[in-house]
Amino acid sequence: MCTLKFWSICAFLLLSDHSFSMKCKQHILRDRNAQCIRLLTDMGGDFPVKCLKENVKLMFPEGVYDITSESQDHDIAAVAYDALRDVVKIFNNSLVSTSWDPEKLGLFKHKLSLQIENLEQCVRGEMTFSGDGSFPSEDNGRLKSYFERLTTFLKEKGQSACAWEVVRKEVSYSLKKLQEFL
Repeated sequence: MCTLKFWSICAFLLLSDHSFSMKCKQHILRDRNAQCIRLLTDMGGDFPVKCLKENVKLMFPEGVYDITSESQDHDIAAVAYDALRDVVKIFNNSLVSTSWDPEKLGLFKHKLSLQIENLEQCVRGEMTFSGDGSFPSEDNGRLKSYFERLTTFLKEKGQSACAWEVVRKEVSYSLKKLQEFL
């Protein structure tokens, strides 16, 4: 009888921690982000030599992921949420010109979606979404502008394979910076 109560209490605590917890589980986010970085690299390999002439300087806004003493978990989660949501938007474009491993690409997109869901749960009730579904912050505007430049670059280059390689490189850099932030 005592053993049954003990296991019931353990199960309740485990389930209540999962469903009622508002706190971000940063170790899970870090693990999933690290997996995304690996998948992004593995799905296309090294940056192709044939695309070197298309390669542009890193456009990522430095300092966007800097943590200050005033940063709170939900602030970090909100910035990460907006960044990953913009990555998903980019990778929802047509990828027919790429020769990336489709299985790894699909897994990459799935892992991003899981991160976004987790981040959304972290901040739900603590912050308010703006009209475009993002969280209001000064860094949000800089991130949004960065991802808009990547989207514009893709369009200007006709979503060519080399343009996608530049975007893959940029997103990889962004995710690595996010990894330091988390």
